This record gives sequence, structure tokens and C-alpha cells, in this order.
Amino acid sequence: LRGLVRVTRNERLAQRWIQIDLAATARADDAAVEILDLLAELIHDDGEVEIAYRAGQRYVNRLHRTTPEELPPRRQNAIRPDGSVLPYRLEIDKPGVLTDLRLNATTRRTPGPEEIEILVKAGGVNFRDVMKALGIYPGNPIDLKWFGDDVAGIVIAVGENVTTIRPGDRVGGLTAYSFRAYATLHQNLCFKLPDGISFEEAATLPTVFLTAHYAINHLARMQPGERILIHAGTGGVGQAAIQIANHLGLEIFATAGTPEKRALLRDLGAHHTFSSRTLDFADEILRITDGRGVDAVLNSLAGDFIPKNFAVLAPFGRYLEIGKIDVYKNSKIGLEPLRNNISVFVIDLGQHILEKPAYVAELFAELQEKFAQGVYRPLPRTVFPITDVVEAFRYMAAGKHVGKVVLNFDHTTLDAIPIGLNSEPGQRFR
Repeated sequence: LRGLVRVTRNERLAQRWIQIDLAATARADDAAVEILDLLAELIHDDGEVEIAYRAGQRYVNRLHRTTPEELPPRRQNAIRPDGSVLPYRLEIDKPGVLTDLRLNATTRRTPGPEEIEILVKAGGVNFRDVMKALGIYPGNPIDLKWFGDDVAGIVIAVGENVTTIRPGDRVGGLTAYSFRAYATLHQNLCFKLPDGISFEEAATLPTVFLTAHYAINHLARMQPGERILIHAGTGGVGQAAIQIANHLGLEIFATAGTPEKRALLRDLGAHHTFSSRTLDFADEILRITDGRGVDAVLNSLAGDFIPKNFAVLAPFGRYLEIGKIDVYKNSKIGLEPLRNNISVFVIDLGQHILEKPAYVAELFAELQEKFAQGVYRPLPRTVFPITDVVEAFRYMAAGKHVGKVVLNFDHTTLDAIPIGLNSEPGQRFR
């Protein structure tokens, strides 16, 4: 009716067309008041053409400038009536407060010719996800709002050039912003899950093994019998590095923060273990190696650990930096520690994925064979449902985890998902 009145008003400009909306009522005294309100509108013309009366109050339309944050979110059930899952992703409006993490509705993207689309079942949390959420990870402000790299799920669509993967396959892989209901992956950055590997186990593999494999085999080019120091050895990259080092026949020196974690390092195959909370490891390593030191250091620690790492590098040693704090702080190191043909590598797998995807695909192909053969195994993991993502990030930020923190995407457990507004610049009104 409102649309009809508006059209008529535009077509018959010489006539006055008014729409008055009165609340339904069964009380005689209320009806009498409404009749008086109606008569007043018909007699007095103040230019308003759409009026409503509720509980004795007169309402008219007005535009009010606002922002998406001021509007109450619309919500929709995560599981639609037809059983499909509403597209959503993990976001944060203002990095810095973990409780601002939200699951918001989004859109799906049709896979390109070389891509596949999966319904996400599990995602592995990396420390950079936590840094982004806490607002301490430098980068593009848009990039800081979304999370996830490691992912596992069920294939639901494939591009026209994909021949080895089919809808229904169980896969794990790597893609940007993977903490969402539906993720799109390049076919060269995913692998079919071997029998007996769960989605949660698969989510522990991609980033940590790619990082460790790239560092140890491609950059350091380590050979059997060489020595490597692996800091934070019970973390995800640390445990992946220990598996790779054992497979290569390296002598492994590793650090961890507690006696329990150092005992785990020995169970994993580390030959020498030290505390990651003091700098005593340097003197101990030099004592054990008769002053020579180690051939490579895989470092994720910061501050005073940096010069101590260089102090334990043997001639022709390789320094492999996977930490972020000192890099983005532009911390200084002198050239004197590099005098013995020391090589320094700063590793950012994310940049490789964006700028050298073909090379990352080669690395991934090298790892897939090892996964299939059982040479490299899934890491220990602590699993949180996606509904407890805030607690998962807090747990990882506190350094309590051993191995990986994994999110389980059981979509049936989700409450209604907020449906956000288009964030393109422009005016908004309510």
C-alpha cells in the first residue's frame, strides 16, 4: 500500500496524498483518540505525507547520519533452512582487544580455474594471528582484520583446470584469511588427507612445516651430522623443525621455557636442551661443542637472545630468523658477528605466498610426499571450538600451548551470525 501511495503521489502532483498509519486497537477510548488524531492530520497540513501514531506519539520519517558501528546488527542463523552453512569469517574491527573478535557474515568466492573451494572443518592458529588481533603486527590495516592460513575441510567445488581433486575429497592446505566457513585454495597449495589423518591433525601441518622445510633445507641447506639450535622447540615451527632435523640426521640443540617442555624436547629427539628464559644456553652450547658452536640457528626469540645466537654460530653458520618483533622494531646488530662467513636469512612465508606462489607450491609438493609416507607427522594440538576463539587466542598469547592451537569449525554449534553492512566509503543513514 505504501508503494502504491508513493507512486500515485508522484503521478498526481496536483492532489494531496497522505498516508496515516494508526495502531490497531480494541479499546473505545483509544479509538476515539485516534479518530481525533486522524481529523487533525486531515485539517492541518504541515507538509508531512507519511505519518504514524503509536501510543499517542506522532512519528514521521527522517534521515539521520550514522555509521555501521552505531547500527544494531542484523543476524541470521549459521545453518540455513536448507541445511547449508551461511558464509561467515572471523574478523576484528579494532585490533588490540581480543574480545572484539567476531564471526560476521560474508560472501563466497567462485573458485578460479586453478582453485578449489572447501567447507572449512578446522584451522590452525599461528602466532601472527594472535599478534594481529592484539594490534602488535605491522602491516596493511585491512589485512589486520582477518585471520588464518592453515586450513582443512571438504571440497565442495573445483575450477575447470583442477583434475586431481574432486568435490567430496578431504583436504588440508594453505590460503590467506582461512578462518571462515568457506575457503578458496590454489590446487597446488592443498593436499588430500591420508587415511587416518583428521581435519584437526591436518590443520597442524602446512605453515609450520613449510617454514621449517624452507629454512632448513632450502636456505641453510643443512647436511647430515651438522648441528642446529632450535629455539622454542615445543612450538609449532619448533616441533616441525625437530622432525625435519631428525630425518636429516642433524645434532639438535633446542630450548624451551619449562622443565616439562624440555623433557618433551628430549622425547621428540633433541640431543641437548636448554632454558629459553635465560641466556645460559650460549655458554652451555660452546662448552658442549668445545667452542665451535652450531652450524645453524632457527630463532624466534627477541632482545638479548639475538647477540647470543650469533655468539654460538660456527664459521659458515646460517642464521634463520622467523621472529617478528626485532625485525619490525628495526633492532640493530653489528657486522662483527658476521665476520666468519655467516649468512643471515629473515623468513616471512606470507610474503612468499603473495609474491612467489609457484615457489611455495614447489615447497608444498616436496612436503606432500613426506606427509603421505608418514615421515612427517601431525603435531600435538590443543583444540578449541570456533565459538571459543577468544579463549584460543588468549591461550596461545600466554605461551601455554605445546605444538599447535587448532580451531574446530563445527558450524552447527554457532549462534546467529551478524550480517554486516557493505564497508565501501559513502554516506549511511538510518
